Amino acid sequence: MDVTVPLSETGVPLKARGKCHRALFHWSLVIMIIMVQVLAASCISFYVLQTQLQKATEHLKKTCGTELTTKKQKCATHWTVASPDSNETDEDQALAWQNRTGQVFTGDCTVYNTTDKSLEIKSDGYYFIYVQVMLKANWRSVKFILNMDGKNEIERNARTSSELRSNTVIFGSTYRLRRGTKVLVKSNPKYVLVQETDTFLGLFQL
Repeated sequence: MDVTVPLSETGVPLKARGKCHRALFHWSLVIMIIMVQVLAASCISFYVLQTQLQKATEHLKKTCGTELTTKKQKCATHWTVASPDSNETDEDQALAWQNRTGQVFTGDCTVYNTTDKSLEIKSDGYYFIYVQVMLKANWRSVKFILNMDGKNEIERNARTSSELRSNTVIFGSTYRLRRGTKVLVKSNPKYVLVQETDTFLGLFQL
């Protein structure tokens, strides 16, 4: 008479299952070791990359420090027209400018000359200069002047320009200026509106 014994009750399947467990544990351990090695390699690579980046940044600061400092020194200035004196009522007079009130700011690129009421450039370079003059009715004479070496090298007169369509005269352009160049605006002060948004003069270095 044949007797069938369940596999769970024999010794061989239990040994096989034990071997499977040991093999599973072995491969799990191998995978964990590999993961730890990969993580350690990633950390080392990140540290090396960060060190190299810091060295490159320090090198850039040393080699380009002068150039970066020069760029920071480029400045801008913005002045508004000053109220005229009682004797400033003639045509073709230089307008006076002020930087005490209103939305004004001064950089280190110009010096204001109170004698001839001009902004004097302190260093050679390219500058964008802008001027707005708002006039009272029935007056249209405004001159924009760049005086170099005592001579008016550039002069624009609003009498004959297209700005005459309104009572607001606007100039704006880029110029290559030398140190000592003077920027002036001439008109009849008594016909110039003196609010800070009406009449102003400014420039910035490119």
